[in-house]
Amino acid sequence: MSHILLNEQSLQSESQDLEQDKYRRQEQSRWLVTAGHRSLEQNSFIPKKL
Repeated sequence: MSHILLNEQSLQSESQDLEQDKYRRQEQSRWLVTAGHRSLEQNSFIPKKL
């Protein structure tokens, strides 16, 4: 029985790690998108200043 419990716990922790990893990737891609938008905005502002 203890083996089964240990296996279930390790499986749960693995799935939790996967969830966190997925979340981290989403945050990263969101940050990249916002950073890209910011650089685009800055680039479009440059001609207006000139």
